[in-house]
Amino acid sequence: TAFLPNRQILDGPFIINEILARCKHKNQHAMFFKVDFAKAYDSIRWDYLDDVLNAFEFRSRWQSWIQGSLNSGKASVLVNGSPTSEFQFHRGLKQGDPLDPFLFILIMESLHLSFNRAVEAGIFTGMTINLKKSHILGLGIRGSTVSEAATSLGCSVMKTPFNYLGIMVGGNMSLVKSWDETV
Repeated sequence: TAFLPNRQILDGPFIINEILARCKHKNQHAMFFKVDFAKAYDSIRWDYLDDVLNAFEFRSRWQSWIQGSLNSGKASVLVNGSPTSEFQFHRGLKQGDPLDPFLFILIMESLHLSFNRAVEAGIFTGMTINLKKSHILGLGIRGSTVSEAATSLGCSVMKTPFNYLGIMVGGNMSLVKSWDETV
């Protein structure tokens, strides 16, 4: 849903919750496929992110804050149990940073618009799906059927509740405690 006009970034998790709740309430049978794009976070170029933020008319102050967050990331590697000297990142988004899923969605929206133009022009290139990190969920479907589908796709079986864009989905989301991990 993040790629559809007039939709909000968080519409996806909320719509998935509504669909799951409706399927459970109506006792409907359904399968959901949660897809993971290969190396998506690691391959983001920061100069491209700047271009995307400009295209979406982010003000320079916001762009500075975002670049400051990205540029502040440092890491070291453990070699034989001892950390190396810290080094600075030059591309990619940080796993676990609450801002980064939103930045990724903006980048994916930009790519989506580019793909639409490429399709309209008769050119097509796709992204690679990382099936090892993709999952399938069955509602009202025998576990063996869901397992067979997962095996044939090369992905794993997913249970509710699950995390989608940093938000728990599929639990009893009308309960305050269901939002504890999100808030």
